[in-house]
Amino acid sequence: MTPEEFQKEIRSDARKHFYIVKGPEPLGLEGCLAAAMEALDESQRAFNLHVFRLGDDMIDDAIRAASTSSFFSSSAKIVVVKNPDGLKRVGSTVTDALLSWAKEPRPDATIVLFQEKPDMRTRYVDAAKKMGTLVDCAAPSKKEMLPWINKAFKSRGLKVAPDAARLMLDRAGDSLSLLMNAAEKLSVWPGPSRPVSVVDVREQVPLVPSSVLYELGEPVGERRPQGAVPVLLDLIEGGQAFAVVSALSGHMRKLLAIKAAVASAGAEGRPVDTMCAELGIKTGFYLDKMKAQAARWTLRELRAAVSKAEQAYRRLVTTSVPPEIILEELAVGLSLPAPPRPGSQPYQVPGR
Repeated sequence: MTPEEFQKEIRSDARKHFYIVKGPEPLGLEGCLAAAMEALDESQRAFNLHVFRLGDDMIDDAIRAASTSSFFSSSAKIVVVKNPDGLKRVGSTVTDALLSWAKEPRPDATIVLFQEKPDMRTRYVDAAKKMGTLVDCAAPSKKEMLPWINKAFKSRGLKVAPDAARLMLDRAGDSLSLLMNAAEKLSVWPGPSRPVSVVDVREQVPLVPSSVLYELGEPVGERRPQGAVPVLLDLIEGGQAFAVVSALSGHMRKLLAIKAAVASAGAEGRPVDTMCAELGIKTGFYLDKMKAQAARWTLRELRAAVSKAEQAYRRLVTTSVPPEIILEELAVGLSLPAPPRPGSQPYQVPGR
């Protein structure tokens, strides 16, 4: 069941007695929660809408609330159960109670369980599958991310310029929570008075270690100092040298692994993507970009780059050299174009 189908059904007389809302996509989760909380007439909510949070509340209390008669009317009853930590911490009692409810619910009551990552093997999840009441708030695919960012910002009353949306994607990668936090922050400043710009994103949304691979790792891997330097200036101001050096070291190690896989794929008769997947490197769009970067390096150059990153990390913890200097030397040094090889044409400065 899609979030949109749930939101329509929970507000109608066709609502069922048990739903599970799962998945990481925050807009879908917000919409489903709002629909469940507002499904009853406003005059009935004070008596017939109950909200429980497992870990703070007992599942028996939620089942009891769903099993008792509605107050002062024949109104339906809705019980929202939030489980942010997973059922394993609560115990098998929760599983048994939910399964028992799913099999024999009170006719005028509905339980809606919100759990991002339920164990799909449990019996209460299987019961929801069979009833068609398992609601999947799935994360958007890579191709859907830019439209999703626009939708997320619109939900906060904002418009975002196309280049700013792309920059957000570069900085946050596929972290939906980070993107939502950015939308919340930018809804305060600059607010809805004008579209969010690249300048706003750079000023208000700091780089985090995971985004280094997207925004700094790419120009470094492509050996484009003109692309690496502006990002490097942001990082130096943010005082994140340790995290960035660690991220760059990991990035160069992955490039080395991909280069080695490409070199040995023919001899081993195995697809490069399969070999990279076995190494824990994501396939698809991400791997395609990494292979393009690795093609700009020789194996010897990548081994030297990994060694430089390791040396930079040792200098951070064993010397008094300012961290920003070590980071600058590493990022700029790695991003420099390869020196001319014997027999190649010398590099010409554009315009000369």
